[in-house]
Amino acid sequence: MFQMKQEIKQGILQINDENLYLQAITTKLDELEYIQKTNKKYYHSNNEELILMGQQLLEFLFFDNLVIKGYPKQDSDLKKVGDLIFLRQKILNESNLAQLAKSKNLDKEIKVGKQNNLRNNQKVLADCYKAVVASFYKDKNHDLNTTRKAIQEDLEFLFRNSGQIQLQDVNKIRYKSRFHQFITQNKNLKHKLSYETIQENEQIQHHYTLTVIDKKFHAKGTFKKVTEELVFQSFDDYITNLQKMNQTKEQIIESLINQNQEQNNKSCDDSSGLLGESDQSDHDAIQQKENSFFEQREEIDDLLSQVQKENQ
Repeated sequence: MFQMKQEIKQGILQINDENLYLQAITTKLDELEYIQKTNKKYYHSNNEELILMGQQLLEFLFFDNLVIKGYPKQDSDLKKVGDLIFLRQKILNESNLAQLAKSKNLDKEIKVGKQNNLRNNQKVLADCYKAVVASFYKDKNHDLNTTRKAIQEDLEFLFRNSGQIQLQDVNKIRYKSRFHQFITQNKNLKHKLSYETIQENEQIQHHYTLTVIDKKFHAKGTFKKVTEELVFQSFDDYITNLQKMNQTKEQIIESLINQNQEQNNKSCDDSSGLLGESDQSDHDAIQQKENSFFEQREEIDDLLSQVQKENQ
């Protein structure tokens, strides 16, 4: 008789009914191969129905987890129910669920007949994880509280894996608003916010670049609003960290200027040393850029004054 490996019986894998577990890890393909070979059906059937049940359970428990933590709330990026639904769609995807399945060794346990390549198929693994959630729920006599506790660690893993959101404290400081206050008070301060989307590992990643004078700040993530806030936070943190080093406004400005000069000097060192027409043009452009930087010294000074006031 089949016996579950003791070392993996933890969390949602603590299923006492072996037939329920076998059903959860058995694909329809495996059952069809068995029928063709023996002219009999599996006693425990395949995992199709469990997959549907597991999907519904996951969506409910995900939503329930956020509501228990106080969401939606106005001082976060999750201000309304629609935001929770959007977050659920982003996090409960095949890629993340497949990672959970692998973390529980389901890629080794799943029954896929002769198609061993399916053990690395994201959809197959994600479906297997959903089926295991449903089989656990049924094994515990449809006890929702027990299922909630068992799946809590997995949900926290999904949030951590997203890398973009902490449920305990979602952006209480509005860094974007703070930045715009600085810009309003320093209207001549040159700045630019660039945005693009890039597909990475079958997921859309949002990339933001904030340029202030010549200094660039970058952020990327799964969630557009959160990532945008992160790029403004990186600017805020940069200035704040310099101040924590007990640098005066003049020292901070000087360090920024020195950074700019080092970049310009590096550009000059990379040249041949003899300026032709095109080289002279590049040199003039660098000089013009440096002059522009010095011209904005007053704006930077005002900006840092505002930062100091915010942190007092």
